[in-house]
Amino acid sequence: MTSSLAPRRRPILARGLVAAGVLVALGLTACGAAEPGRPLKKANEYVALGDSYTAVSGTGPFTDLTCLRSEYGYPELLAEKLGIDDYANVSCGGASSADLTSTQYLAGRGSNPAQLEAVTPETTLVTLALGTNDSNLSVGLLTGCLLVDGQQPAACTALLARPSSTFDDDLDRVERGLRKDVEEIRAASPNARIVMINYPRILPDRGTCPAQVSMSAKALSVNREISARAAELFRKVASSEGVDLVDMYAASVGHDVCSSDPWVNGQRQLEGKAYAFHPFPEYHVAVAERLAELLAPS
Repeated sequence: MTSSLAPRRRPILARGLVAAGVLVALGLTACGAAEPGRPLKKANEYVALGDSYTAVSGTGPFTDLTCLRSEYGYPELLAEKLGIDDYANVSCGGASSADLTSTQYLAGRGSNPAQLEAVTPETTLVTLALGTNDSNLSVGLLTGCLLVDGQQPAACTALLARPSSTFDDDLDRVERGLRKDVEEIRAASPNARIVMINYPRILPDRGTCPAQVSMSAKALSVNREISARAAELFRKVASSEGVDLVDMYAASVGHDVCSSDPWVNGQRQLEGKAYAFHPFPEYHVAVAERLAELLAPS
């Protein structure tokens, strides 16, 4: 079925490269430059804050090469669906909670201004989708545990041998970051509606598909556990902070990398389709649809 949120094709601006979950781009320019004659800051009725799961949709086209910010991410699809012209998608690959209030510098690629600079007292809607970059779990457990020539990297073996309490510390760091994010958004725009978006599942609940994710049984088990705990953490924070949540972990059942309809790519970049362990455009359509449903007048 064709979705009403499917993006309309525009001219391709540029393409970049993502490898093993770490964003690397070619021929990059710094972002944040204003167009001639435009004010540096608008009222921004809607602002999208986030990391690469907000910024990156497929392999472009991109409106911003420093952050690999796609033309067809869910913020763009949602704004079009709701008829919002005054909006800002300031998400950026690799962003953490610290990058909401500080400039994010991307080595050899430029910088992204503090994302909260886009939120004004007139902003009425803010979507927030980041957190795993606040710890080393996303890269260390997922991409760091991929088998190399059939062998598990020593760093992964050491990581999996850690006491479970150290994973608790990592998740606590993510939780503290999310709570601080909500506090800072409210300070910037006290009347804005805040909607958190958690991460989709990447791995299937059972079994595996080595062509998409080659990993030991232990690494698969720990990755599944941490992903499920992170999803529950988002639910807890959203509930206790009194903000909305679009639960993409729950919504993505049957859309893992091993499924026939994946929303996230596996470990190999698919030229023209998606980067390694990053979303296909279908994921962004799914997020936009659920946001639109949540925000529809009752």
